[in-house]
Amino acid sequence: MSAPSKPPGLADIGQKLWGPRWAEPMAKALAVSEKEVVEWDANPDRLPAGIEERRAALAHHRVQEINGVVSWLKIAGLRRGGVNLKLSNHRNLEG
Repeated sequence: MSAPSKPPGLADIGQKLWGPRWAEPMAKALAVSEKEVVEWDANPDRLPAGIEERRAALAHHRVQEINGVVSWLKIAGLRRGGVNLKLSNHRNLEG
């Protein structure tokens, strides 16, 4: 996968972490309103100080949660006789 030409915006990251309805869960995780998150996505220059760092920490935490779920599914599949889950794509979320 080639590097993107511009840094990912809030929507890019949110959609990877929570899917198409990303704004509400991101807002909850950042302890802000959904309206603020949508406004920041539309106007990245208006991001308050510290949000970038919180967003990076949040993304890392979310990747860890997703990896845990994938591990549980892998173990459950092995117990049931053979689900083969590959973890190769999870690094795309870490960036």
